[in-house]
Amino acid sequence: MSAIKVLDFVASELKGQILTVSSLSAFVAAEKAADKLDMNETSRQAAQLAVLLPSVPREYICRKFDSKTADIFEALRPKKTLSKIVYVAIRLYNNSGIDKVHRDAAIAVVAAEVAVASPDDGEYMAECLRIMADRETEPKRSDFLKDLRVQLPELGSADSQGESRGQATVISISMDICGSTEAKAKMRACAGDNKGQLTEWYEEFHRQFLLLEWEFYSQLFRNGCDGLDWDWKHAFVVKGMGDEIWLLYEVSEVDQWKLKSLAARLFHAALNVAAKSIHWTSASDDDPCQQPFETRHLPLKFYMDILDDAYEVSGNRCDFVTERLPEILGAEKNLNNRDFIELGNRLHAGSLMGDGRRLIQTIRTDYIGWEVDRFFRATKFALPRVATVGQNLFDKVFNDPKMSGKGLDGAGLQKAVIKCPINQRGFARYDYDFRYVKKDITPEKLKGVGEGYAVYRVLRKHDLLELNHTYADRTVMEGTFEVFTPEMVQAER
Repeated sequence: MSAIKVLDFVASELKGQILTVSSLSAFVAAEKAADKLDMNETSRQAAQLAVLLPSVPREYICRKFDSKTADIFEALRPKKTLSKIVYVAIRLYNNSGIDKVHRDAAIAVVAAEVAVASPDDGEYMAECLRIMADRETEPKRSDFLKDLRVQLPELGSADSQGESRGQATVISISMDICGSTEAKAKMRACAGDNKGQLTEWYEEFHRQFLLLEWEFYSQLFRNGCDGLDWDWKHAFVVKGMGDEIWLLYEVSEVDQWKLKSLAARLFHAALNVAAKSIHWTSASDDDPCQQPFETRHLPLKFYMDILDDAYEVSGNRCDFVTERLPEILGAEKNLNNRDFIELGNRLHAGSLMGDGRRLIQTIRTDYIGWEVDRFFRATKFALPRVATVGQNLFDKVFNDPKMSGKGLDGAGLQKAVIKCPINQRGFARYDYDFRYVKKDITPEKLKGVGEGYAVYRVLRKHDLLELNHTYADRTVMEGTFEVFTPEMVQAER
C-alpha cells in the first residue's frame, strides 16, 4: 500500500506533466532496496517521494503523510536548480548526526539513482559507494552497497567517449537555394495585396526544398553495397535557416579510414540533388494564358569542409540560462515548474521537460570558432549545381599525388581521383569521375577571418557535360558558367 499511496500523491501533483520511464525505473529500484533491507514505511516513502517528485514543497508532504517523512524528504531533495539528488543523498548518508531512518532513505535514493546513472556520474558514485560500504556497520547493508557499485556504468566510459568525440573529424555541410531572395521578392510583388496567395507560394517553395533536402538524406544514409554507409546517429542538423540547412557529421577516431569513402558518397549525393531545381511560377492553373507572369527554376548549391577546431556551446548555454531563470521567475520556481520550463525553452536553453523527478535537458549541438566563421564566409563562393569543397576536406580526400591533379585540356580544369578504402586491410576502389577548379580566396574577401583560403568547385564528368542543358535560370547559373567554360566542356568531349 505504501507504493500506491506515493503514486497516488505523485499523480495528483504532476497535474498533466509527464513521468518518464527513467523515473519509474528509479522508483522501482528504491522500492526493491527498501524491501531487501527491510526499511520502515517512513524511509521507504521519503525516498520514493524524493525520487519521483523532488520539487514539491515540504508542507504538501506533511498534509498527505507525516512530519517525519516530510523532514527526511526535505533533507534528501536538491535545493539548487540543477543539483543532483544522488549527491544530496550521499552527503546525507555520510552525516554522522543522522539516525537510521534518514540513512536508510538515503540508501534507497542512491539505489534509485544507480539504476538510471549515466557514465558521467559513474566514477564519483563508485568512490562514494566504496566509502559508504566501508563505513556501514551492518553487513547486509554493506554488501548491498557493494553490489550497487558493481551495477554502475563502466568506469571511465564517459572519459573515453569524450576523448573519441574530441578526436573525431567533423564534416560541415551547407545546403542552400540559389537566387531564393530575388525569387521571394518577385513572389511578394506578384501577390500584391493577396496575402493568402503569397503564403501559398511560400509554403510550396519550402515544401520543394524539404523534398530535395530529404532526397539528400536518403542518398547519404541509404544502405550501400560496400558497407561504408553514413550512420545517421553521427549526423545532426544544427540549424535550419529557412531555405538553408547546416548539417554536421562526426567521423569517429576508429572510423578515420572510412573518410574518403564517406566523402565520395557525400559528393555524389550532393551533386545528384544539386542537379535538380525548385520551381515557382506566378501563372495560375485557373488562367494558364495570363500575361505577364513570372517563373523561376532555382538550383541548389553545396559547400562542405572539415572543422578541425571548434567549440561546442549548447551545453554551456543550457546550464547558464537554466541556472539564472529563478532570477526572472522567483526562487521558488525551479526544476519542474511549468513557467521555468517554458521560459527556458523560449530563451533557447535547449529542449526542457519536467518529469516530476528532475529537469530533463535535451540540447542540439552548436559550435563556435574561427573555422566556423571561415566556413560561413566561404559559403558565398559556392556555385549552383556544384559541390564546393574547402581546402581542409579536399586535402584529406584528394591527397594521392600519383592520381590526383591530372590536368585536362580545358584551362584550369583538373581531374581528381578518390582512393576509397573498402576495409582496413588496405583494399580500395577508385572514384575516377570528379573534376574540379581551384579558387584562391584572398583575405579581403573573407571578412574578419584574417587570412586567405582555397576552395575547390567539384563536379563529375556528366555534370559538366549537362550544364548547358539545365532547366535552372541562366542568370542564377552565371557564376557556374564563368568557372566551367565551353572550352572545358569541349575538352571533356
